[in-house]
Amino acid sequence: MNLKDFLVNSARLFPQKTALIYRDRHLSYSELYSNACRCASALRKLGIGKGECVCIAARNCVEYLEIIFGCSMIAAIPCLINWRLSSEVTADMADEAGAKVLFLSNTEKDKADYLRENCGGKGLRIISILEDPQAPADYDSFRGTGSPEVDFEEALDGDTGMILFTSGTTGRAKGVLISNKALITQVYNTVVCARWSHDERFMCVSPICHSISLSVMACFCVGGTLILCPLECLRNCGRLLKVMEEEYATRVTLVPTVIERLVSYAEVHGISDHTLRIISYGASPMNTSLMKRCQKIFDCKFHQGYGMTETYGTVTALLPEDHQREHLLGSVGRPMVGVSLRIVDDKGKEVPAGRIGEIVIKAETLMKGYLGMPELTKQVIVDGWYHSGDIGYMSEEGYLYLTDRKSSMIITGGENVFPAEIEKCIMTMYPEVREVSVAGVPDPVWGEIIVAAVVKKPGSQISDKDIMEHCRKHLGSFKKPKKIVFLDALPLTGSGKVSREKIKELFK
Repeated sequence: MNLKDFLVNSARLFPQKTALIYRDRHLSYSELYSNACRCASALRKLGIGKGECVCIAARNCVEYLEIIFGCSMIAAIPCLINWRLSSEVTADMADEAGAKVLFLSNTEKDKADYLRENCGGKGLRIISILEDPQAPADYDSFRGTGSPEVDFEEALDGDTGMILFTSGTTGRAKGVLISNKALITQVYNTVVCARWSHDERFMCVSPICHSISLSVMACFCVGGTLILCPLECLRNCGRLLKVMEEEYATRVTLVPTVIERLVSYAEVHGISDHTLRIISYGASPMNTSLMKRCQKIFDCKFHQGYGMTETYGTVTALLPEDHQREHLLGSVGRPMVGVSLRIVDDKGKEVPAGRIGEIVIKAETLMKGYLGMPELTKQVIVDGWYHSGDIGYMSEEGYLYLTDRKSSMIITGGENVFPAEIEKCIMTMYPEVREVSVAGVPDPVWGEIIVAAVVKKPGSQISDKDIMEHCRKHLGSFKKPKKIVFLDALPLTGSGKVSREKIKELFK
């Protein structure tokens, strides 16, 4: 069994139901299945077979899903690459994966030219997907060479079913090999834990190249309707809310940075009636004050997931009923079914509840390893336990609380300081402060100094000295930022997380 079976089953049970909506395009399950078959057949004609890699570096679109399912039908491996990456990085990733075909949006002409020039000699074929009606695209003619019927290739549980790349928040992005068993198990776990239903209308806002693909597959698993939100909506909160209303979305998954912008917009402009039943969030911690603001705006339930690419998404969940207990809003929940989780010290020994340490995870959804990095794989997976690099603690009730990433720790004047603690302190200055990110930069005297990027409320008169004094008073002098810059918006990675590397560059 692999990912194609979700589409095959829903197309058999609900052939005329709308499977996918993107702009003015509506595809039934029967149509999506037929198109995926044609894509699979066309890939076979290009010589793509079992275990071979096909890269997708396109924006969210209907064809993106056709290609994923088409690959799955012939047991090829879809490799999802962030379309925002540079031509050089995209070429490197495709080369690492040994890809024979790469799909990208026809808006990326310069990237396509670069890839043809630098990778064409290695046998990489570039196929463009129509996004801009005024520019040429060859995906439709490619798919047209395929047949609406295709013989499926047998896929084994241990075979690689997908390659995702990490977001690169800890350095160079790494390819993550995910088995068919891990993919299927995690989709089923998500359907149960996050309580997906057949009448779901799920609005996908984030790029499919990230772990949001898990929610996309959960939608197809239950025979729901997937609404792909146009890219421009991310820059226009009013438009995003309008699409949510017009398409009668019942569920959406958002990162906290997008939630903050939506809430800030709604607090000023209000919000129309909506059909949302649940908002899921994750990718980075959400502070308690933002969660409370969100609960006032949206009359629906909330679900948080904590996880990473290496586990194909969530390993803990903060359930809707947990969100009614205020003291749990700072938690990322409890382990999901099939997940074992420990907090360990530097020697790998488990520590008691309330003690801070590294989060290590054992689960059936754990990656096979990093693409082309066997030594790094051995470093992070020890005796079946994945060492996440995240720092946190477990409460007596069994809820996990994140402190920070091990790699984010700042050593200033010999003192260990975690950015998340300072960010949490500064956010208590809400509503004057909307967003904040803290990092450490090299300093000849202190080793590192603490710096902060802050987004103020429009019209706020709060100063850098006010923030420094607030931190000195509540955390201690050695934990206050020595330099602060005010921004209109925090810089983000492709997955919507705040980029601490870009924050550091502001202070060079």
